[in-house]
Amino acid sequence: MPTQAMFGLKRQPLGCLLNLWRVASRRNLLVGLLAFSVALLQGASAQNAQILADSLKDFSTTQGENNWSYGYYPDSINRTFQPMTVCSEFGGVWSSECPATNTWIILDAIGGSAGSTAWPVRRWVSNVSGEITISGRLAKGDWDCGEGVTGYIIVDGTQVWSQFVDYFDAVGAWYSVTVQVNEGSTVDFAIDPGFNNWCDHTVFTATISRESLPGDVNGDDRVDDADLLIVLFNFGRER
Repeated sequence: MPTQAMFGLKRQPLGCLLNLWRVASRRNLLVGLLAFSVALLQGASAQNAQILADSLKDFSTTQGENNWSYGYYPDSINRTFQPMTVCSEFGGVWSSECPATNTWIILDAIGGSAGSTAWPVRRWVSNVSGEITISGRLAKGDWDCGEGVTGYIIVDGTQVWSQFVDYFDAVGAWYSVTVQVNEGSTVDFAIDPGFNNWCDHTVFTATISRESLPGDVNGDDRVDDADLLIVLFNFGRER
């Protein structure tokens, strides 16, 4: 993949800082809007689905917390997951090195920005086996420049979904895909910068759910006395 250096497009430090400031300002607004949208979608399906993971709500500055890890692929060919380092900029972002302005490869609560060739990757490790549904939104965070990005979902090394969004597409695309996983399966959400990484901050959210077992009130994958006790307790409170 061509790099910025090959075309004399080296980013200036001041430009990086201004762009990061702009991304951070937009991020605060987007976090609120996305949280509201996710709540509406989850509320509509809460009766039949068990939420396993939510990239927005689960975002953390600790690797592995809530089964999420933060890293990158070195390039489009070498898709070996490399862990990132948490940086203090803008309340805490992940990057290949700190300060994040040195590399521009970052992951934050709502998405991330790619390097000249590197793909930022948010990874969820499954704690269940069976069929899961992955849904969310892909859109440009920097919607006034750049040349578009492609989002990928890769399960255990196999691509199961991809979508291109143009540089001006702040609305983007809502997606939903159903896949089979095993306990320990990796689900990667990767951002491909395309020709270059100018203005490529991207919104890429994910909610992971599965159908609930009928009668499994406490979500432990079985129907037993514990579920009955919860039902009886709630029934008693409502009388």
